[in-house]
Amino acid sequence: MSVAQVKIWDKSVGYLYWDEPNRSAIFEIDETYADAPFNFAPIIHENKQRIIEGKNFNDFFNGLPPCFNDSLPDSFGNTVFKEWMEYNNINPAELNPVERLLYVGQRGVGALEYNVGKELPMLSHTIDLGELSAISDKIIKRKYGQKDHLDNPKALLNMLLIGSSVGGAQAKILVAINEKNELLAGDIIHNEPVDFYIVKLAHDKSDIWGMEKNFIEFTYNEIAREAGIEMAESKLITKGDYTHFASKRFDRLQNNKVHMQTLNAITGFYGRNTEFSYEKTFQVL
Repeated sequence: MSVAQVKIWDKSVGYLYWDEPNRSAIFEIDETYADAPFNFAPIIHENKQRIIEGKNFNDFFNGLPPCFNDSLPDSFGNTVFKEWMEYNNINPAELNPVERLLYVGQRGVGALEYNVGKELPMLSHTIDLGELSAISDKIIKRKYGQKDHLDNPKALLNMLLIGSSVGGAQAKILVAINEKNELLAGDIIHNEPVDFYIVKLAHDKSDIWGMEKNFIEFTYNEIAREAGIEMAESKLITKGDYTHFASKRFDRLQNNKVHMQTLNAITGFYGRNTEFSYEKTFQVL
C-alpha cells in the first residue's frame, strides 16, 4: 500500500493512502491536527472529519481529495516527469497518484509536503537558463531523445526538480535569486536571503510570438501596477538570445512557505460545462 505522510509547516496533518481496488486515495487526519488552530482545507474538510475519500470528488482530481491533487505536476510538468521516468526505467503506468506525490515531496508549490519523499539528487551545478531553454524546447516538441540524455543527463534532472511542479502548459522553472543576483534552485529553502520567482522560459527562436510574449506579459504587468492593481513583482531576465519573464512567487515569503491553492482545490469544483461564477468566487472569499 502506498502511504504519504502529509505535513505543513513541519506539522503532521495526516496520512494519505492509496486504495488500489477503488482507484481512490483515503486521507486520515493526524489526531494532533484535529486540535490545531488552522484548517488547510476549510471548505471540503470543514469539520476536520477523520476521513476524506478521493472517490467522492470528480475524476478530474485523479482519485485524490482536491487539496492534494493541486500538488501534482500539470501539463508541462507531467511531460518532464514522464521523460525523466523513461530514462530511469520507471513505468509511469505503475505509479499511482500517491506515489507521484511522494516524488513531489517537499518541492511543491504552496506549503503542503509529502513524506517520505522519493530521494532525488540535488541540483549539481549552477542553473543555466540557456541549457534549460534548449531542453524545454525539445521536450515540448517531443524531440528529446536518447542522445540528449546521454550528452547531458543532469539537464533533465534539473528540469524535473525545478520545472515539474509549476502549473500550466508553458515551460516554467522555479528559481531563487540571492543578493549577488545569482540564480539558485527554487524548489528548496535556502540558508541565505533570497527572493523566489517563477520564470517562464523563452525557448523557440523560430516562433515570433514565443519570443515576444514575455515582453508583452511584462508590459501588461506594469500597466496593471500603474493602474493601481496589486501585482507580483516581475522582471525580464535576458541570457543570450532569449528573454525570460520572472514573476515573484506568491507562495513564498522570504524563506517561509505560504499555503496557497487553486479555487478548484479549495472547493472541489470541476465542471467542463458548468461555470464557476464570480458570485461563487466571492462566496469563497
